Amino acid sequence: MSIVLKKTKRLYQTVLLVEIGIFFLAIVFFSIVEKSINETVLSFFVGLMAIFLPYLFSILLMFFRQQVNQPLSRFYKVAAFKFSLTVVFIIMAIKFFAHLDHSVFFLGCILSLVLNSILPLVLNHYGKQ
Repeated sequence: MSIVLKKTKRLYQTVLLVEIGIFFLAIVFFSIVEKSINETVLSFFVGLMAIFLPYLFSILLMFFRQQVNQPLSRFYKVAAFKFSLTVVFIIMAIKFFAHLDHSVFFLGCILSLVLNSILPLVLNHYGKQ
C-alpha cells in the first residue's frame, strides 16, 4: 500500500472517531434539552445515521478492503453505492418512522453532511503542522 493511501486511511480513521464523538455529544445535548429521549432525539439520530452509515460503508469499501488495480473505477462504483444507499436509508426513515419530526431529521442529515465534508479537510490541514 502506498504512503498516500496509508496516510488517507489514518486520516479517515480519525475522522470517523471524531464524527462519532460529535454525534454522541449532539445526541446527549438534545436529550438534555428535551429532558428525555423522545421523537425529537430519535428524529435527529435517524437523520444522522441515514447519512453517516452510507459514508461509513463507502470508507470501509475504499480504504479497508483489498486494493485492486483500478482504484478510479472502484471509486466511482463506491460513490454510486453510497448515493444509492443514502437514498434508500432516507426513504426508509421517512416511510417507517411514522412520528418522525422532519425538520429535526433533516437537521441531523445536514449536520452529518457538513461533518462528512469539513472534517477531513480540517483534520488534514491541522495534521500537517
